Amino acid sequence: MSEPVPDPALLRRALVDALDEAAVLRDLLGLVFWAAEAVPGPKAPPLTRGALLALDRLDLVVGHVETARAQVAASPKDIR
Repeated sequence: MSEPVPDPALLRRALVDALDEAAVLRDLLGLVFWAAEAVPGPKAPPLTRGALLALDRLDLVVGHVETARAQVAASPKDIR
């Protein structure tokens, strides 16, 4: 039994939504970084580093989503 083929339009929309959410997360992590810079004492460096590491990981996720988006865009429109 073969698996059902997902609707390319739904996949494209889901990928666009994921990129929108990633943009929101990038803004939130920027705020965390900014707030960490204002923390006095020894707690600031780990918070700052954590925000930067999270931003790096988010960039990797966005890259994967962009790759998937390009593959869906390049696929034939009628793949059933």
